[in-house]
Amino acid sequence: MNLACPAVSRTGGTSKSGSAFNEGVSVPQRDWDAIVKRNPALNSKNKLERAEATKKAVLHGELAKYRRR
Repeated sequence: MNLACPAVSRTGGTSKSGSAFNEGVSVPQRDWDAIVKRNPALNSKNKLERAEATKKAVLHGELAKYRRR
């Protein structure tokens, strides 16, 4: 599963490669299912709740090890 995470971008450029969506996470489905069991907010129907949970998990939580740059 690929999730865009704009909060982890470190570049301020306006080019496509400087976009916040140039980074994200790539999580195998089996691992994603296990993580969502522990943190159901990651699979919430509410976009804001899901976005906040994803951002927190990518920056400081279980998804941090799946970040790609």
